[in-house]
Parts: sequence; structure tokens; C-alpha cells
Amino acid sequence: MVQALLWTIGILGAGSVLLLLAGRWLPARWSAWAALGLLVAAALPFLLLRPSAMVAGPFIWPAVEAGPVSLAYRFDTLAQALALLAGLLAIPLLLWMALGAPAEEGCFAPWALLLLALFLNLVASASLLQAYVGWEGLLLATYLLLACRRASLPTLGIAEWFLGVQHLAGYPLLAALLLIGRSAGTLQYGPLDPGAVTPAALLLLLGTAWLRTAQVPFQGWALAAAGSPSPVSTMVLGGWGLMAGPYLWLRFLSRVSGHAPREIALIAGSISLVLGAVLALRQESSRQVQAGDTTSRLGLFWIALGLDSPLGMAAGLLLLVDLVWGKVLFHIALSGGGRLSQRVRQILFTFGLWGAAGLPPSAGFVGRWLLLLGLLEAGRPAYLPIVLLATPLTLSYLWRGWTLL
Repeated sequence: MVQALLWTIGILGAGSVLLLLAGRWLPARWSAWAALGLLVAAALPFLLLRPSAMVAGPFIWPAVEAGPVSLAYRFDTLAQALALLAGLLAIPLLLWMALGAPAEEGCFAPWALLLLALFLNLVASASLLQAYVGWEGLLLATYLLLACRRASLPTLGIAEWFLGVQHLAGYPLLAALLLIGRSAGTLQYGPLDPGAVTPAALLLLLGTAWLRTAQVPFQGWALAAAGSPSPVSTMVLGGWGLMAGPYLWLRFLSRVSGHAPREIALIAGSISLVLGAVLALRQESSRQVQAGDTTSRLGLFWIALGLDSPLGMAAGLLLLVDLVWGKVLFHIALSGGGRLSQRVRQILFTFGLWGAAGLPPSAGFVGRWLLLLGLLEAGRPAYLPIVLLATPLTLSYLWRGWTLL
């Protein structure tokens, strides 16, 4: 399984770089078709290679060195779930770029492949330090995506603003890794014992994830980036970077002791849900409403992760599925003005709104239902009104986005 993953990352990474280099001569629509073909080719190793060990190092597999900085990969159930979700996000996005989007959007398809490859490298890292480096690489690629379209960005210096905020936000995570390495003697995820991650380290990770996912009050860069060219804003505000922080939170959470950090995640998620919705209601463009929507719905997601229970994890994954698929639908609705009729765009927007508001039978509805059950099971009824309030708040600000469509 790990060997297949490494082949997939290699195909996506190398192919995306070649397409970016060829972009000067290759027509944009052809670039999108080539990217779609590479995505199909990258899935072939999982069909052709025999199942293998869950953990492997790329140069000495299937063994993993014992050192804290050894290069190794771990493709367990959590990594597989996030990798599958990331791939399912890429498929409709590339299909739209190849088939329905304005021709100039095709030049962004190689960037989607590159970001996907870097995200897969992050979620499959068996070393927490390797995951940190992978996250930094993902953010650097996102910065380059913004910088290469500097002339069309709505705010002067937004690329540098994004990079500065994201880089500074990484220092708390680096401090967390230092604490874990000192107490446990290793940064390999497998050998870490329960309790090896201190509550302080988990809080530092929460700080990093909070800044990097534009949670209140650190949403300024996200609102500025919302006016970027349509595929750019979608990949920055609704793409793979959003999933990195929650993924590492789940990695850390299974190795931490104590309940204080979990309670802080519940409180912070509740605040972000409400303030993000208020923020979305105050925006003057549909894309900026989408930025506020990301902030608010990630608050709901953090409430689910703060439960640290099977119900909470199931709710969180379903809410994340609903979030990323909704962003794709909103992207097509917002960017299809020259290719789709107003009625079709409104239908697509309605499908995205339906799931975002948690109306049945969407994944958002099931996720909210499981979240309510998880809160009752955990003895946290005080948070029930916040979760129930999410639906009318989401309907309110997305209806505003509809009127601005």
C-alpha cells in the first residue's frame, strides 16, 4: 500500500512540475486534460501493485529506521480516509477545468495536482517532523500559486501576506514538536505512547491550525484572497490546506492525556462558528461570503474534533466531506457565468447550500446529527444550542451569497 502511495505522489508531483514548465507553450485546455490524465495514471499503482506493509521508508522499505528524523511513511486508516477525500476533491475540480470552465482556467490544473501530491505526502508521513516539513511545502506551493497570478490579485501584497502569516503560524507547531521530542525521545508517530503528547503541545498545534485555517480573528488574509481568480481562491480557501491542521490534531489527540485541550477546542470552535457567520453576513461579494462560510463551518468541525470520540470523529469527517464538496459546487456556480445559464448556476449553488446548512439527506445533515449525539454522549449539552444555531446562520449568510450571485 505504501509503495503504491509513493508511486502516486511521484507521478502527481513530477507530472505537475512538467506541466507547469510546459504551460508557456501548452494551451490551457490541453493542460487541464493532461492533468486529468495524470490523476487517472496516479491511481493505477493502487490497482496494479500488491498490498504491502502499512509503514515503509522509501529507501529502505519495508523497514523504518528508529531515529526521530528518519524519512518514513505510514498509510493507516486515517491517512487513507484523508487521501481518498483529497482525491475526490481533485476529480470534479479537474473535470470542470477540462470540460466546462473558461479555457483560461485550465492553466491552474497542474497546480491542483501539485497541491494534491504535497498533501498526500503530508498525511502519509510517519514522522511528525516530516509532516511539519510537508505542511510548510504545501504552503510554499500555495504562495507560489498566488504569486504567479500577482497581477490579477485584488489586494496588493496578498501573496506575501499569506506567506508571512502562514510561516509565523508554524512556530507554535515547531515548539510542540520540541516538547514531544524532549518527553518521548522520538517524533515517529508509531512508537509514541499514549500520554507522550502533552496538553501544552496540543494547544500549540491548535494555535497553528487556528491561524492557518483563517479562524476568527485571523481571517483577514482569507477575505483578501477571496477575490483572487476563481480556481485560486477555491484551492486556497476550500482545498487541501484546510485539512492539514485537523489531520495533525487527530494524530496528536490519540497520544495526549487530559481533557483541558479538548474543552478549549469546543469553546474555540463555538466562537468561530458564530463569529464566522456574522463575518459572512457582512460581506459584499459572493466570494467573500464563501470565505466567511469556511471560517464558520470549520468552527463546527473543530467542535466535532474536540469531542475525541468515535461519534465526534465520524461527524468531523462527514462535515469535512460536505465542506470540500460544497466548495467545488460553489466554485462551479461562481465561475460558470460564461459557460452555464443562470438557472444552472443557481441549482448548483442550491445543492452546495443544502449540504452546508445541514438539511437532509446531505452529509452535512448526518454529520450534524452525529455531532449532537456525540455531545449528549460526552455530557456536553451546553454546546447543543450552538450546533443547532449553525443551520439558520448558514442559511442566512449563504442566502446573501445567492443574492450576490
